[in-house]
Amino acid sequence: MRNRIRVAVIGGGTQSAVGRAHFSALNMDGLFDVTSGFFSRDIEKNELSNGMWNARNLVNDLTGFDVLRHEFDVALILTPTPTHFEIINHFVQLKIPVISEKSLVSSYTQGKRICELNKDNIPIYVTFNYTGYPMVRELRAKVLQGTYGEIHTVHIEMLQDSFGTTDSEGNPRIVQDWRTRDYEIPTVSLDLGVHVVNLFEFITGDQLQRVVGVETHAGLIANVVDNVHCLGISEKGIQSSLIFGKTFAGKKNGLRISLYGSRGAAHWFQEMPNELYEADIRGNTITLNYSSQGILEASKSRYMRFKVGHPIGFVEAFANLYFDIFTHFTQVGGNSHFIFQPVNALSGLATLSAIHESSKVSNWTTPIREHLEGFKV
Repeated sequence: MRNRIRVAVIGGGTQSAVGRAHFSALNMDGLFDVTSGFFSRDIEKNELSNGMWNARNLVNDLTGFDVLRHEFDVALILTPTPTHFEIINHFVQLKIPVISEKSLVSSYTQGKRICELNKDNIPIYVTFNYTGYPMVRELRAKVLQGTYGEIHTVHIEMLQDSFGTTDSEGNPRIVQDWRTRDYEIPTVSLDLGVHVVNLFEFITGDQLQRVVGVETHAGLIANVVDNVHCLGISEKGIQSSLIFGKTFAGKKNGLRISLYGSRGAAHWFQEMPNELYEADIRGNTITLNYSSQGILEASKSRYMRFKVGHPIGFVEAFANLYFDIFTHFTQVGGNSHFIFQPVNALSGLATLSAIHESSKVSNWTTPIREHLEGFKV
């Protein structure tokens, strides 16, 4: 096994929303070495950002990586979603593997095109960080084991208040420019919806077959969808309600997952990530943590960076994803249930496209996924 993966970072500068989280996660287990970087188009900000990343090779445009292609093994893309298509395709054509922050691209159409252009099946990984939480993985393991019986209902919500509240002077909060406009899919779906749909598929091992959605505007940022409600029926007959948006006062990152089956129920809250709440069919409830009896996944030593009782949070979840990517990338034939590739991202984008179409026609819609069968998993 290779000691470290050499990384070129694109984006993730000092003003990036996710840069510091990725920097911390990438360095947590000593598996990656940032050798090259292009953190900002602004030369001064680019150099300032490298004070954090400490890349040996600093370039000032995307083509600068072309001559450095033998200096790194994978390109990590942390730029805003609307820029992803161009950047991913640039590295794929250079036959360089890619790790991309979600959303993979801005639309199902772009995602399909990325797969078509990737004729050599260059590895592309997508980071859906909430799947890195040990208790989310525990929930998945218990569902697959049948702990809760046959699942009939799943509810996932991700509520924030950034578009619905003001600063101390009563002005709308300043948000990144790309989040103030919608694309083929509303930006709130690219930002939050991709997580919600991905979590449904990750935990249940199922996909939504029919959806009916309502997209509305209720916040202070003009001309964008900022509130989405969806009902869905999966291929296995699971009923679901998916809610996400940025107009919910007091909600900072209110991600909540609830599922109900023939033998019981389970609940997980992102703001209390170390615990999983269960109920049996008699109505008895129990709170589980990493050291509870019967834990299937979350008690593994790889997650125990410190003693039980100390919070395992957002950055550690990212680090868990990077550990999985490292294992898959460095081991010939290596496989992991915890990595996500374009086919996974495309499935979610197909669902979000269907929700968007449903909202326009006020009727049930079926996600179109027939193009996915030919793409490598």
